[in-house]
Amino acid sequence: MVASGSKQKILGKIQKNEPIDTGIKVYGDAGGLKVELHIIVTYGMNINAIAASITEKVKYIVKENTGITVNKVIVKIDGIKE
Repeated sequence: MVASGSKQKILGKIQKNEPIDTGIKVYGDAGGLKVELHIIVTYGMNINAIAASITEKVKYIVKENTGITVNKVIVKIDGIKE
């Protein structure tokens, strides 16, 4: 995961350690959650397939481990690496 904002990215570079914001945000309550993920993908990968796979995996793991339904998963691509 990557920092979700420019402020967090700058802090991470200055402090030379893991940013405070790890690129994962969770909103909601026991009735349902919305999860936002910030990722970097490798050049040449199928972004749609990656996002769909991550979405299904997050929904499944959260439901299995907590019993809480994830209503929406937002996957934001913050960069592409070579």
